[in-house]
Amino acid sequence: MKIRTAQLTGPALDWAVAKCEGRGLQRNPMGAQGGHGWWIWEETPSGKGGILIDKSVYMEIGPHTQPKTRNSGDRYSPSTDWAQGGPFIELGIAVSFGPQWTAVHNQRLGRCYYGPTALIAICRCYVASKLGDEVDVPEELL
Repeated sequence: MKIRTAQLTGPALDWAVAKCEGRGLQRNPMGAQGGHGWWIWEETPSGKGGILIDKSVYMEIGPHTQPKTRNSGDRYSPSTDWAQGGPFIELGIAVSFGPQWTAVHNQRLGRCYYGPTALIAICRCYVASKLGDEVDVPEELL
């Protein structure tokens, strides 16, 4: 479903950021009954035909709503986690605070993206710089 980049939030925004980064996106990769949402699911084969577990990436998309456990996997949420979303500033995104957080990309001067938090503004700006002002997002993420 098409949505304006300026309106992306939560898992839909995190999914769009992952798409911009070229991450391997899969819905319910473990086939759980009832589904378990979208995941970044990247398996890195070893030279022996297996999987290097320590190099593979399995991260559920969405905010950190539950504590991590050994088997739950990590969460991918650049819109709430500075370790994941903060580095986008190094790609030429400036952020400032006025009545709300504002982010602008140095290659799209004059196109400001806003958010209730700095990370949301930064992620919206990053997505717009890669995918434009509208993004086709899976409906279940909206």
